[in-house]
Amino acid sequence: MTEDQLKLYEQWKDVESRLRGTVIQYSDIQTAKELRPRVWEFRSHLSVAERFEVGSSLEKSLKEIFDRKYPPDSWPLSKQWATRAIHRASGGFNFILECLEYIHRGGTDPAYSRPAYILLSYHSELLLESYLLLKEEHTKKTKEELEALLKGKHNHDLKDLADKIGKESLVVLGIKTVGSETKNDLKRYVMTLANGDKIIVEDSVTVRYDFKYDRRRDIDPDESERMRSEVGHLLEMTNKVMQICSSR
Repeated sequence: MTEDQLKLYEQWKDVESRLRGTVIQYSDIQTAKELRPRVWEFRSHLSVAERFEVGSSLEKSLKEIFDRKYPPDSWPLSKQWATRAIHRASGGFNFILECLEYIHRGGTDPAYSRPAYILLSYHSELLLESYLLLKEEHTKKTKEELEALLKGKHNHDLKDLADKIGKESLVVLGIKTVGSETKNDLKRYVMTLANGDKIIVEDSVTVRYDFKYDRRRDIDPDESERMRSEVGHLLEMTNKVMQICSSR
């Protein structure tokens, strides 16, 4: 094999190994799809054992991944829900980053800012709900009990969710406090991190129905840059929760 082919083969083995792990990233699946035909082209240069391994990996692993029930039914319902929620949060935060990179790239914008606020609010809620579901006390709860835990308007309140999780557990995610405040008569939440950084998240109900209020948010000329930093922090938390899901 050439040096480039060897590098490609090592890249394939790395991504294939990650795909066989418990936490599956959508980006790894896409990478595997892209690498598959390229690796298959030079299979004749591999030893018999390596060729068998590559053949097995290329022909079976993706199908096994797509066919595999994940999260498995053997897990507690709370953990199944937490796993689904945190994977949705991960995809959502990554989508917001793409929007901030290619669409909403400047300051506060009447067309682009509000959709970004709504997405950030929803996926922040998913992040905290997932983490809440992983608390030991919810392991044996029924579907009805878990629905009651997550029910309705109450869980759009990020401070209320944070209070349910508890300060000690929030520290694991790097969160010091979650508070609510009203600015220009519009409700929002401020997550203060252990390192002193802050994440501003608009209230889910207020931001969706702010047409009812004759109020405007302050203009932030660095909004997209600030939000990119905030989403980066939220993705770090998301990855921590994903690891907790896979390790229990």
